[in-house]
Amino acid sequence: MTQDELVKLQYSNKQKGLANAWKKWIGENNGIQKLNGIDKKKEYELRFQQWIDQSAERKEKYGNILSKLKDTYEILGGLQLEFSYLLEAGLDIEIVKVARMTFGLKNLSEKEETTQDEIQKEIEKSKKQLLAFYKDYHQPIDRQIFISMLQNYRKAIETKKSPAVFDIIDKKFKGDISLYADYVFKKSMFANRTTAISFVENFKLSRLKRLIKDPGFQLANGLMDHYRNQLMPALSKTNSDKDSLMRLYMRAQMEFEPERRFYPDANSTLRVAYGSVKSFYPRDAVFYEKQTTIEGIMEKEDPKNEDYIVDGRLKTLYQTKDFGRYAHNGTLPICFIASNHTTGGNSGSPVFNGNGQLVGLNFDRVWEGTMSDLMFDPEQCRNIMLDMRYCLFLIDKYAGARHLLDEMIVIE
Repeated sequence: MTQDELVKLQYSNKQKGLANAWKKWIGENNGIQKLNGIDKKKEYELRFQQWIDQSAERKEKYGNILSKLKDTYEILGGLQLEFSYLLEAGLDIEIVKVARMTFGLKNLSEKEETTQDEIQKEIEKSKKQLLAFYKDYHQPIDRQIFISMLQNYRKAIETKKSPAVFDIIDKKFKGDISLYADYVFKKSMFANRTTAISFVENFKLSRLKRLIKDPGFQLANGLMDHYRNQLMPALSKTNSDKDSLMRLYMRAQMEFEPERRFYPDANSTLRVAYGSVKSFYPRDAVFYEKQTTIEGIMEKEDPKNEDYIVDGRLKTLYQTKDFGRYAHNGTLPICFIASNHTTGGNSGSPVFNGNGQLVGLNFDRVWEGTMSDLMFDPEQCRNIMLDMRYCLFLIDKYAGARHLLDEMIVIE
């Protein structure tokens, strides 16, 4: 990416997505450690077990619930690790991802009754996916990641639990994943944009054998078979066992703490979170104000870093203090933080004040509060929002799209 501008464009979004997730997990771990989350959980479970042991009736109903949950989570932890490696070090390899885009053609071709119209629709669908994929594809990067990921996969997972592809690598390529990569990228149509798209465009039922014999397709299909036949049944059973135990555990907790307010799982639902605009101390001698201003944008300006380049038009508006009616105390508000709980998928959510007026757009959490999905602490958790005054300023003063404001009711 640093050596080629085109590759930089192709892979910036992928690289930043990975970096963002990686940093989030670091923040989660740091937050849990700072709040002594594990010790607090152990202390709670100790009191819970002591409460159970005080009653013969409770011991009959709930006596071994914690030990069963522990055993189930130990099994689930191993399975989740296998699944993570399968997903990220197998199915997320780019040549595997693009080969999977032709699964629909294979499935249709193997049906007893398939019309040419169905085949043609699937061809168009696959072609569209391939064109979008290859626009941001660079084979040398894919090959390096292919080797690195499969090497890590083999080291991390027991041989008896790993996909059959590793048996092939051991038998046909003497265990050398680099040699296997040479074979796949030389022989697979999916390593080349032209050959892959040409194959799909001209696909016929008679060409199914070529697809099935393609090394990239065989790898993708083998990994999916491993998931369907080995991992998915075990995961489904263990998750089902866990869910049954959790229902019993929840019932017991509600008896244990009858005054505690238990809230339902609101994932994948429309929900409203309440909080207050509030500054905070993330760590010793560090203080985060509740509001940022345009001065912060200018202070961070760095022409050598694309994330911190300040556009000339914005710089001019700042230098002339041309903030219009969006100014506050002589400056322009940019973002603010509050004590709401937010999670993945909340980006873009509207932020209302107590009068139901739109005052911001949620887009992030502070790094020190990313553990909030696991352990919410109102003193540490802050969501980050774009101030609507800055949003309106960009529409009006920066972009000159004042006609859009005519569709809004803007309250001074």
